[in-house]
Amino acid sequence: MKLATFPLLLLLGLISQPLFTQSPHLIDSLEKVLQLSASDTLKVDLMVELSWQWQRKNDANARSYAEKAQTLAKAKNYEKGQADALISLGALYMNDKAFDRALTFFTSALHIRKSLGKQMQVASTYNNLGLLYKFQQQYDQAIDYYQQGLSALSVENDSKLKAVLYNNTGTCYLRMGRFEEAIQYLLRGIEIREQIKDFPGAAYSYLDLGSYYLTTHNLSKAIDSYLRSLDIFTKCKLKNGQAKCYMNLGACSFTIKKYQEALDFYQKALLLDEFLDQDDLALIYKNTGAAYDKLQQYDLSMNAFQKGLRLFSEIGDAEEQAAVYYNIGYALQEQNKPKMAVTFLQKARSSVDSLQTPILQSKVYDALASIHAKLQQNEKALFYSQRYNEIQDSLNNSFVNALNYKLNYEEIQKENALLREAQLISSSRQQLIVLSLTALVVIISAVSFFVYFSIVSRQKRQAAERAAQDAYREIDDLLRDQEIKINYARLEGQDKERLRVAQDLHDGLGGMLSTVKLYFSHLDSKLSHLQQDNLQQFNKATELLDNACEEVRKIAYNMHSGVLSNYGLKAELDELVHTIQSSSPLQVNLFTHGFDKRLRPEIEVNLYRIIQELVSNALKHSRCKKLVLQLNQLAGILNVIVEDDGIGFDPEAVKDKKGLGLKNIRTRVNDMGGKMHVDASPGRGTTVTIDIPDKEV
Repeated sequence: MKLATFPLLLLLGLISQPLFTQSPHLIDSLEKVLQLSASDTLKVDLMVELSWQWQRKNDANARSYAEKAQTLAKAKNYEKGQADALISLGALYMNDKAFDRALTFFTSALHIRKSLGKQMQVASTYNNLGLLYKFQQQYDQAIDYYQQGLSALSVENDSKLKAVLYNNTGTCYLRMGRFEEAIQYLLRGIEIREQIKDFPGAAYSYLDLGSYYLTTHNLSKAIDSYLRSLDIFTKCKLKNGQAKCYMNLGACSFTIKKYQEALDFYQKALLLDEFLDQDDLALIYKNTGAAYDKLQQYDLSMNAFQKGLRLFSEIGDAEEQAAVYYNIGYALQEQNKPKMAVTFLQKARSSVDSLQTPILQSKVYDALASIHAKLQQNEKALFYSQRYNEIQDSLNNSFVNALNYKLNYEEIQKENALLREAQLISSSRQQLIVLSLTALVVIISAVSFFVYFSIVSRQKRQAAERAAQDAYREIDDLLRDQEIKINYARLEGQDKERLRVAQDLHDGLGGMLSTVKLYFSHLDSKLSHLQQDNLQQFNKATELLDNACEEVRKIAYNMHSGVLSNYGLKAELDELVHTIQSSSPLQVNLFTHGFDKRLRPEIEVNLYRIIQELVSNALKHSRCKKLVLQLNQLAGILNVIVEDDGIGFDPEAVKDKKGLGLKNIRTRVNDMGGKMHVDASPGRGTTVTIDIPDKEV
């Protein structure tokens, strides 16, 4: 029994994506920053970002922002911003099927990015050009651009973009029936995405891998891939991906003739139609029509086919239009209406002969051969049968080569895993005794140092706290005399000295004990190799380590975390968000952009203290349910936004109240040469925006 439907191939990496998750809340924040910005380059970057945010919501707004960004960037000779705006415009015209105009914008952007020597942006543009030709079913040309993108990345280390290029290349080869190349590129894309922990990207790759298995008739692996993808999408709460999984699982059920089950999956997908694009809906209607046909519900079948055909016609997908014509022709053939069937199959043939789709082409020729044989038109039947056999032989050869590659790939992966395990065991046996003795010496030294230093540190900390309290009271008096800056500098110095002493204790001894404990946790799994005497020493050392760690936790309670100095501001903010969410129902979102390099240590500390104080104010006073933290390093400026949906307040009403909350923050901002703006009113939440010139950081 021939299939009347096809696996759904997903077009991944659809053009460049916005820097942040799309949301109306974020759009409002970006527009506020745009209004306050005095930098032309920052305005261009913000307008490009707003263009991406508006795409598929309001294309008119998206196009307006992109055109304004392109005009301003050109006037200010800001070439990077001009190229970014051209890419956004190209994406808009590609979505509208205005492929010639999209090509013009992409080509112009490519020329600019090449002149700037930014290979990563050049590779991204090649990916956009590949997608442009992929949408037009010109797969050879699309693959050529993807390969140029991979070549451009040969000196760059952007693994995420590499994975996109590998995956898009694999889906093109799959459409062309070149299975050996398809599986190579698809597996490589998955491998990279799992290495870098790009879970949403890996989910989309598993969808395409499932389509490969379904096309090559390996149903069990196809279902496993789709279910794995569905699990990731569900955990990531990506409704669009969940809907695509249901679509593909429906195709699997159709393949094993569980037609009602297939319809159930398609209905689950339709329940998520607000998250689906027009081409996804068209695919669902096409496959729903095929399922109704198998259940002999012909009116429902033809109605679904017509809906799918209309949508495919609107979006200009010639390949899928041909697939629907084939499905209708095949359905009419099963209803014993051969002449009507030939009409639709000939429409399908006129399309597939000009497309690079050998799988669909072979099905159309096979169906035409069968119908003409029934009509006793033997010459035509022989012609179509010969063409079918030629195409099928080519597909079979490609399938065998792909299967061999997959088996070799899995065997190599297993051998590498066994080799790594053997090397690890050998190395661990040699290091076990040395590490145990070294760890014991480190623990004894660390505990001795800690006992002495904790006493001294406690005394200094108490003295610094008393001095800080005196300084705070003095600042309150001086604020009334308008002398805050002079006295606050003295308080700031005392506060920094106190925090430095506390952090040195925590980072030095705490880090040392954490490292020792890490070594011991690694050795724990190797205890079976120790002799009895060494095992006793190991257990004694473990007991001492646990006691030392417990003592550290008691004394270092509430001390400043070492994450900031070791891993940077973003890591510390991630930890802050995690701590809040694990201890309260408050929803906290953190967005960062442009932090390719670390800031100066004193800047990172000041920024963290500012954000920590703003978060503390929100938790204490705002009664908010959602809190958004944004930290953006853009051209010429460092931008911080903290926004909550709480009860808000009247900024004028709190000016005369005691307490150093906002005054403390404003002074820190002024010391860094920045500006701070508070947008708040009762009942409407609070937004604090801080801009610091790039030269200060």
